[in-house]
Amino acid sequence: MAFCQGCGTPIQQTDAVCPNCGMANANQIQGTPSDKPIIVNVQQPVGAAAVPAPPGNGMSIASLVLGIVALVGSLTICGSIFAIPVALVGLILGIIGKNKLKTAGAPFGKATAGIVMSIIALIIAAIVIVFVFVLGIGMASLPRYRF
Repeated sequence: MAFCQGCGTPIQQTDAVCPNCGMANANQIQGTPSDKPIIVNVQQPVGAAAVPAPPGNGMSIASLVLGIVALVGSLTICGSIFAIPVALVGLILGIIGKNKLKTAGAPFGKATAGIVMSIIALIIAAIVIVFVFVLGIGMASLPRYRF
């Protein structure tokens, strides 16, 4: 009688996989190779809960999406005005999400990307607004035609 190395269930030495967890039998693999491939079907046990996402993961994703939206919006004159509040919300969510993920020990790459995109969007929006309103490169500088 052999035991599964994955879950410890007693198995026959001739079994290719454990009937409980689906792990390949080490005794079967070390023997002569067979013509048929071993197909292991690993399924979640009945009644087991799915692994929840770490806290702050949703905020990281929201920060990334808002950073992208603000970055795209900041490239136009009209969009720059609306990109500033969107980028600020993305920046705040990214910082909160990054702190929560860092304390949970989870990766925080999405939050960092959202923070960076939000900062870049704020800078671009500020430059566009300065050029349009302060330097007068906006609609007022275009020639006016009377019909």
